This record gives sequence, structure tokens and C-alpha cells, in this order.
Amino acid sequence: MKQIIDKIKGLTTARKIQLCAACVLSIALLTALPVYAWFTNQRKAAEMYKIEYPNSLYINAAHREDRMYFKLDTIDVNEYAKDENNEEIRDPETGKPIFVTEKNYIFTVSGSNAERFILQMAHTNNNLFNYTIYEAKQYDYLSTNAPVGTDSDKIVPSGKADKNVIEYKTNPSGYTENPLVFADDPVNKNSSETKYYVIGNEANGEYKNNINKDAPIASDNLAIKNGNNKYYSENYGTNTNVESHAVPSYWQVVLNADPDSNKQFCKYYVLKVTWDPEVQAVNTAKETDMIYFSVKIKD
Repeated sequence: MKQIIDKIKGLTTARKIQLCAACVLSIALLTALPVYAWFTNQRKAAEMYKIEYPNSLYINAAHREDRMYFKLDTIDVNEYAKDENNEEIRDPETGKPIFVTEKNYIFTVSGSNAERFILQMAHTNNNLFNYTIYEAKQYDYLSTNAPVGTDSDKIVPSGKADKNVIEYKTNPSGYTENPLVFADDPVNKNSSETKYYVIGNEANGEYKNNINKDAPIASDNLAIKNGNNKYYSENYGTNTNVESHAVPSYWQVVLNADPDSNKQFCKYYVLKVTWDPEVQAVNTAKETDMIYFSVKIKD
């Protein structure tokens, strides 16, 4: 060591400067090597991220419009059914007006990079309504007024009962939540259009926490109300001082996404709300029910 120090002391000033510069450069290289390796790993991670595209899921109103247009508005259980001329429909035997007993609401589930997904519906039971979800298909024209040359898959097939076709007016400013674009179904943001939705097969889900999951909602078939049921305890813990009709019922179904060549999908559904007019005749109070939809990719 002493000999090394003596040799350094014997160097000229210019040689000493060169030696110091070499030492500093060596230390810098030792520090830079792991940093360079870290950036290299980060670049590989970015490349992997580009290959493994992220998943996305959206719940929207009809035609992928913003959720605010999925309006579960007030249901009047004393509303009379009317024909196309806005005339009340009467029972041919009794002559009495016929009550409306159902309402239909269209919603959309869309996304990318998913083969299947879980759709869940949760609702309270204050009004004793029955909720059923059906698959639906969107069309641009009715068969009676479709322009000549229109693609056949855009026309409502003839022979469909009127009650199975739901008409919907689009909202030009209603596309701020869902960024997906489909070549065969462009979103027109400049003017309102009319879309037609044909009700198809029922989505065969099941209630997870009703006493009898296959029976219609009734006072003896409300969600299980005890602390041993996980759906109840996650909401209320051990508290059993809860009105039975306020306990939410949870319904679930696993559905196929059927993605296109761009790995995107768009599925339409109809929520049909029905009720028994005889039960509702004595249930005219202004009750409110909460209904909530959620969706999750099925692994």
C-alpha cells in the first residue's frame, strides 16, 4: 500500500488528474449498470403489457348510452292498458278496463377481452315486483318501413308480436361513459335515432338468497333474514331488527360475451318488471325499491 502511495506522489500533476478521472468514471459505470438493467426490465414489462390487453366492462342504457338514460321511472300500478290509438283496452267479458301489469327497460353490457361475465341484480322487495331479465337484439328498422336495400339483420323479422318489440329513441349527447366503437353499429352523436329491441330468451339465472329461488317474490319468499346467511350478514351483521321487505335479494347469471374479431362485445338485455294486479290493488302506497346491477368478468 505504501509503495502505491509513493508511486502516486511521484506522478506529475497531469498524471494525477488523469488517474482521478479514471477512478470517477469507474465508480459511475458500477452505479449505472444496475440502473440500466432496471430500465431494460421495465421495457420488457411494457412489451408484455402491450401483448396482454387489459379487460374492460361497461353497463349502460340502450345503445351503450350513459347510465342516466337507463331510467327505472315511477311505476303506476293503477295505470290502464291502451291500444295504438291511446284508447283504454277493456275486458271483452266484463267491459272493465285492463290494468298494465308489466314494464320493460333496456340496458347494455359491453366490453373487451372477455369470454364470459357474471351479471348480478340486487333489489329490495317493498313493492313485491317480479324482476326477469331477457336477452335482446337491436334492430334499426321495423319490417314495415325498412328502406329498400337495408341489410336483413337490421330489420325486425316479420311475425314478431308487438309486445316483444320495444322502441327506443337515442340521445345524441348520451355517449360520455363508454369509449367502445363497433364498425357495424356506429354511434350517431349528431341526431336522435329510433332503435328497436326484440325480446329473446330469458337469462336463466337464480336467486342466491331467497327461501325459494324459483318462485315469484312474495311475502313468504323474501331473502333469508338471519345472521348465518352471508348475503344478510355482510349488509346487517348480527342485527335482525330489519324490515323483511328491505332485505335485498341477489340474482346472478353467467353469460357468454361472444367477442368479435376485435375482441369486443356488446350485449343487449331487457329488464321486465311485472306484478299481480290483485296484489297491487291493495298496495297503492308510495313505496320505493332499490335495484342495482353489477358485472364481473368470469374467469
